[in-house]
Amino acid sequence: MECENCNHVFEVSRTVLHSYLISDWEKRGFTKPVRLAREIRKDPSHFIIGLPFRVISKPLRMAKELVESYDS
Repeated sequence: MECENCNHVFEVSRTVLHSYLISDWEKRGFTKPVRLAREIRKDPSHFIIGLPFRVISKPLRMAKELVESYDS
């Protein structure tokens, strides 16, 4: 990993990185219903209009995250 501020390179094992990634996905998965409910209350029409795109793009975004973690 490289610091975006000072460009210092940190060595992190892939096992630790993947463990963190899975832990982060679990945390985000558990909080997703609350975040979705908040979005629905805030602007229902915007939520409904954007939902099809989000359903399609989410697996792609997760795959991209996984690929980027392997490239690190």
